Amino acid sequence: MSDTDIRFGPDDIEFLIYPYPPSSVYPSGKIDYAMIVEIDADAAPPEIRTSREILFIPAPSREELRQAAAAHSLPTVKRIDVWDLLLEPFLDTEFDEEHKERSLRLLEECGIRREESIEIRRFVAEAMVAYNFKSMLWDWCHLGLADALDAFRGVLSGRSHRLPPDEYETFYWRAMELARKGRVMSDE
Repeated sequence: MSDTDIRFGPDDIEFLIYPYPPSSVYPSGKIDYAMIVEIDADAAPPEIRTSREILFIPAPSREELRQAAAAHSLPTVKRIDVWDLLLEPFLDTEFDEEHKERSLRLLEECGIRREESIEIRRFVAEAMVAYNFKSMLWDWCHLGLADALDAFRGVLSGRSHRLPPDEYETFYWRAMELARKGRVMSDE
């Protein structure tokens, strides 16, 4: 995830620097605790969710996020990370056919049809290959929504993969819509 700087206040979280132009807090802004629907402090990177958007918290602020959630009675959940599943083909890891099929089934259980998953993977392929491999990041365990958003801003992927502002905004909100489909995981 690109640079983000935040401050936890008594009534809100202030994003002093936020890297994603379509966001409600770009380039800086505040989110009242009352606007937060839930948090996932264990996500990579940690997330807060509003009714429309997922905002990322820097990993070093994970504990502060947990404390703020407790202080403001914010629900803490763990959801299936649909972008982790969508971006698996772009990890520096080999998956067997059984694993690939399980990922597609999980995406279907979250309301993302198999054909849609394949189409999304095709759309992001060049940018994600540049982001993870050509940049020599070589991530082998997790790529998620923040990585996709960064790749289409040209972060690590290069200027040629940067979407024009209107296309980036369309991608941003579509990516948020998909991410919000991740169902809550049970504690089993």
